[in-house]
Amino acid sequence: MKTIQMMGWGLPVCALAAGVVQGEDDLNRLSVNGKYSVNAKGSFTSSTPAANIGPLGGGAGTQRFYNDGFVGTDISGNAGGRTWNWSYNDNAQMPVAGTLNFHTSTSPTDGITRNSGDGGLPGLEVRLGRVLGSFDLGGGMKVNWGLFGGLSYAHLNLRDNGTQSGAISVTRDSYTVGPGTPLAPYPGPPNPVAGPGPLIPDAPASRTPFAGTATSTVRNELSGGLYSLTLGPFFELPLGDKWQIDLGVGAVAAAARRGYSFSESTTITTPVGVPGVQRSGEVRSTDWLFGAGVRLGVAYNLSDMITVELGVDYQHLGSASQTVNGKTARLDLENVIGFTGGVRWRF
Repeated sequence: MKTIQMMGWGLPVCALAAGVVQGEDDLNRLSVNGKYSVNAKGSFTSSTPAANIGPLGGGAGTQRFYNDGFVGTDISGNAGGRTWNWSYNDNAQMPVAGTLNFHTSTSPTDGITRNSGDGGLPGLEVRLGRVLGSFDLGGGMKVNWGLFGGLSYAHLNLRDNGTQSGAISVTRDSYTVGPGTPLAPYPGPPNPVAGPGPLIPDAPASRTPFAGTATSTVRNELSGGLYSLTLGPFFELPLGDKWQIDLGVGAVAAAARRGYSFSESTTITTPVGVPGVQRSGEVRSTDWLFGAGVRLGVAYNLSDMITVELGVDYQHLGSASQTVNGKTARLDLENVIGFTGGVRWRF
């Protein structure tokens, strides 16, 4: 599992506490809101790991892994350049007697960036603030100001599902085998290292590269949670006895705890007869992000103690990446807009 630490703009609920000061006993603000943020995105890029098939020549200890089998090292260290630690999947790999073919291939998704599109992040926020003072704007308008702290959670689930077609590279290794080669699927001897089992050369007789085409069915998913702590000043502008406008900014520390998983099934169209390949992987990590945001809201006082509020905030946030088995997922939170609504108590 790989954890990537990043610095950037955070994911706050960058909100503010607001209210109309009625006296010295109602300077505190406690808000509980639902929140829905938009413009969160996931992007997914691919690079097939280099084929682990070793050099063309032999050598004790060389392990070769293919789409359709493997050729490894047995307990003898491949004495005489032969091994019984091997397997293959399909009889089509022996097109003629005496030749056994193994294949590796790249993916049509390599070098392509696929996107989840805009993802909505449902969540909750709780804020606690206190009015510290006020100042006059003139014309009988008084602005209250104070400080607040907020905790928030947002649920993350960004997905990409689809197909990708394109060019690939295929490598074929051909081994010279004897007449006693077992039919496929051959998983190898019961004890793959100690054997015994039928022997084949531990190195291919030839290696041939091909240009080909393929289609992959792809699933990418980013899921987890975003947890943030926000601290900053707020301002509230009363508009009569019932209405008020809220404005606030905040510094934020946010933890993005998430997992990335993928699966890819590739069908090779050309060259004909080359088997497809399955790839999958999963990784989890936590990245700390730091930043700031701004919120504008409107509130209506139902009573001296209870207020309902609506707000919208803009957050210029950062990004964080995860990589597993040649796939990289990037979480992009650089231009997130959030909508909030809930209840506030003054006390």
